[in-house]
Amino acid sequence: MASAAGVIVCGATRPRGVWPKVDWSLLLLFGGLFVLTCGLESAGIAHRVVETIAGPLEQAGDLGLLRFGTSVAALSQLVSNVPATILFVPALQSIAPDTARSFWLALAAYSTLAGNFTILGSAANVIVLESAPREGIDIGFFEYAKVGAPVTVVTLAAARLWLR
Repeated sequence: MASAAGVIVCGATRPRGVWPKVDWSLLLLFGGLFVLTCGLESAGIAHRVVETIAGPLEQAGDLGLLRFGTSVAALSQLVSNVPATILFVPALQSIAPDTARSFWLALAAYSTLAGNFTILGSAANVIVLESAPREGIDIGFFEYAKVGAPVTVVTLAAARLWLR
């Protein structure tokens, strides 16, 4: 929206030429995801969701990180990786810094890499695959997953080895 406003203010185009090019459904989708995620965080539900799927984060160690990483990757497929990350941040802020360091690194690695698994895993994937049909290119969910799933499995395994 800011870019579109800048183009209009600079006189490079008229408003009628810009507004139809804004992908309103995509803005609504991600705006809604962030509003919902922040609402869950404010209501204290986010912390309970994280504890339910990831278990108690105070338990460091290899098994705790594996459970945590799996939870981050799975939740990233449901709500996209950025909103999933937002849900995990308050839980990580509540644990001891010496334990939290490994979990912060795991959150960064797993949420980023898990975004490659399916179209829904990352906002960038959704944007690209929403825009591609305008250029005559249609990439379906399963066609994307044929590439995304193996890439994600390999990179998540590499991240797990690195975090150990």
